[in-house]
Amino acid sequence: MPAAVLTPRQVHRHLRRRWLLTVGLFAVALIATHLWLREVWTPARAGGWLVFAALVAAVELALFWRILPQNHPPGKPQQLLPTLGYGTTLTLLCGLLLALVAGFLFAPRPAGLLA
Repeated sequence: MPAAVLTPRQVHRHLRRRWLLTVGLFAVALIATHLWLREVWTPARAGGWLVFAALVAAVELALFWRILPQNHPPGKPQQLLPTLGYGTTLTLLCGLLLALVAGFLFAPRPAGLLA
């Protein structure tokens, strides 16, 4: 049985869903880390961390949205892929980790376990 061929509109819909899933995963990671930081740090400093981490995550997600139309095999710009490859997924994971660490850039040095 041949694989179903997706129309360009369906491919774009699949990619937008992947982007929304990524936004959700970023949000869950940021909120979970913020809640943990509120327990081990002060709530005000955890809030400052969240602001910077969320700004970095927002920039990363905006860039990801912008390059979605470039999700095609090398040399075949007409063949848009509906899913993300392992490399893109790994890059997004690195971006999430970068956002989590970026929250500490302008924060005072934490004490204890966080130091």
